[in-house]
Amino acid sequence: MHRKRRKQITLWNLALFFLVLAIISAIIAYFLVQPGGQQKENRKSHDSTQPLQTTQTKANFNNTFSLNGTWASNQDGSILDIHGTSFRLERPSVDSHHVENGDVFINGNMATFIYTDSSSLCKGKPGIYFFKKKKGRLIFKLKTDICPGRKEKFATVWDSI
Repeated sequence: MHRKRRKQITLWNLALFFLVLAIISAIIAYFLVQPGGQQKENRKSHDSTQPLQTTQTKANFNNTFSLNGTWASNQDGSILDIHGTSFRLERPSVDSHHVENGDVFINGNMATFIYTDSSSLCKGKPGIYFFKKKKGRLIFKLKTDICPGRKEKFATVWDSI
């Protein structure tokens, strides 16, 4: 009678398993962190004379949803300055003037804000907001944001200045 040999789990096999697991986790994390990601081609505006257009990951600014400019909060007078794919949020205060810098990503009617300052408690953590422009005002509505200070500031009405 032949005995079946059990495969021994060697240190090499275990290390290889964890290496593959780490690579797969890194790939998944990369795609979860990318706001918006690449979108499918926009077929509504396609005709035979125009090439298909895709939504860009880093700021899809057009005339309807352009956020470029300087905006003042109706809530507390904070100033939001957006230019291209970057923004600056100034929180004026008598006690302490606070400034946050970051990146903004636009996908349709959603904006993703990510602080980039090394001193920020929310550095790298995305805040996603629906937005619309109405009569010179920019209105943000919270979709998801784990940064309490940011969501208190952003989810409000902003006037163009």
